[in-house]
Amino acid sequence: MRQMLILLTLALLLTGCTTPSTYSSQEAKRNGDIVVGPGGPLNTDKIIPFITNVDNGQESHLRITSYTDEGDPIISDLHYDGKKIKYSYDTSRDEFGGTSRGKSNTTCEKILSRDVVREDKAIGMQYVLAGCKKIIGPHESGKKEIHLLFVEK
Repeated sequence: MRQMLILLTLALLLTGCTTPSTYSSQEAKRNGDIVVGPGGPLNTDKIIPFITNVDNGQESHLRITSYTDEGDPIISDLHYDGKKIKYSYDTSRDEFGGTSRGKSNTTCEKILSRDVVREDKAIGMQYVLAGCKKIIGPHESGKKEIHLLFVEK
């Protein structure tokens, strides 16, 4: 019986009982990320100081971590250097991301916020990057903006 238990334990370890997501939503929240996904948005107030710093020409950093339905993190990093916003979009930890998984980078001129009513009738504030060298990550076809965050009112 003991040998069977040892074999079963070894089999479980060898078949991959590790989780693909190495960055939990609890860890992201503790790190001060804006967290989007199952469980609702957290730390959304962090975007206001970033926008204020951009408006004032002060260096600033912001991370938005979105989680897929399966719990895999998709990380958006924004770094304002006093002139441009450097944006990186990392889907490398998305186990169901297919062949498009990886990290993309671009630079953008500005971050915009606007009141919107979405197709699902949700009312809130939408935050986008505009004036980007290339459009990466979530965006609306035909528009030259990168969607960062929607905060429902």
